Amino acid sequence: MIEQKNLTVALLASFFLGTLGVDRFYLGCPLTGLLKLLTFGGLGVWALVDFIRIASGSRLCGGFSWDDKVSKLSDAKYIKTDLIFIFVSLAVAAVILYFLIDAIKKWYKKVMTPTIPPIPPNQDSTTPTNP
Repeated sequence: MIEQKNLTVALLASFFLGTLGVDRFYLGCPLTGLLKLLTFGGLGVWALVDFIRIASGSRLCGGFSWDDKVSKLSDAKYIKTDLIFIFVSLAVAAVILYFLIDAIKKWYKKVMTPTIPPIPPNQDSTTPTNP
């Protein structure tokens, strides 16, 4: 028999503890729950996507069904919703990665550029000054 899960509990777990993977553990997805825990919810992106997916009634993994209080969508709608969220999350991750790499390049350029102190005015660097 397939275990039934409560949508409200899953939503609360996803909202408050989603970055720790508690929502995935509750829904019976221990491997992805552990991965989500180790990546802090994909730095928050994965946690946000899972929260939206749970709120829309989508199942994150097999092995359970929502309880009778949840109005279920058709399986085809689940698949379409999941694909949309996967593509959106990949696009967001690509944009974040682009800006992160750009920031690292700028920081590296700033750190690795040698700074030469300016020559003080009224002094010629080629002739020594004697008092």
